[in-house]
Amino acid sequence: MVLQNVNRIFMLLSKENQLIFSIMKSFFFFRQLIKEFTDLISQDRSPLGTNSRLTPVLDVTTQKHLTHFSLVTHGFGTPAIIGAMSALQNYLTEINKTFEKTIPSNDNKKDLDLFNTKSS
Repeated sequence: MVLQNVNRIFMLLSKENQLIFSIMKSFFFFRQLIKEFTDLISQDRSPLGTNSRLTPVLDVTTQKHLTHFSLVTHGFGTPAIIGAMSALQNYLTEINKTFEKTIPSNDNKKDLDLFNTKSS
């Protein structure tokens, strides 16, 4: 009877850790997506603002759309999006730290270390 209760508790904790770990993986991939988007938008060389004399880095068609966006937003759109994405990245990093504290298993911590080294 006691062994069954211990086994049941262990299984519940194991399922909870697996759920938390799968959520963490989703946050990791979302954080990577946000980082790549921020890196892309940071390469904008629209003729407005401080980037007016820089040579284009992006593909011509991509730069054309970013330039149109900058013209429509009077040059404030790209810095606003970069600021919002930075805040979102910070939020996701803090969520990741909270999740790391909730998983006591060494196996999961090894997997988390692998994810954290990839995201840096």
